[in-house]
Amino acid sequence: MIREIDEQLEALVHNLLQEPELEMFDFKINRHKKNISIRILVDRPCGGITIEQCADLNKLVQETFDASGLLKVPYSLEISSPGADYRLKTRKDFLRVLHRDIRFILIPSDVLKGEYIGILKHVNDDHVLIESKGKEIRIPFDKIQKAQEYF
Repeated sequence: MIREIDEQLEALVHNLLQEPELEMFDFKINRHKKNISIRILVDRPCGGITIEQCADLNKLVQETFDASGLLKVPYSLEISSPGADYRLKTRKDFLRVLHRDIRFILIPSDVLKGEYIGILKHVNDDHVLIESKGKEIRIPFDKIQKAQEYF
């Protein structure tokens, strides 16, 4: 029953994001006794959501949740964008940070060294292409241990 409610809540948020062309990067519900906290990470497909847009979306999501009647107890809601410390994992994550500096920690191989910092130039289905120290480097997704924006 709880899992079904969580899925319905997530679907409500997903539907709300269609018109403003936002994407959900994470949806988490934590329950502790009678306390519920909901954390949603959203951004534009190529990044650039503002604090005001997060605040407006927070109000809209809260109104939608309240109108749905799915949550019978008080809850806290946090909507934010994936920050610089957000780990890039999926193709969608990498597309959001295209043309930005990214730090990659790789699974060691004979072809690639363990760490690269470079500008993300292209995202393909199975790899990314970065420019690092004047060279283009192709990094397969399955070799990425960790990737984050680099400041």
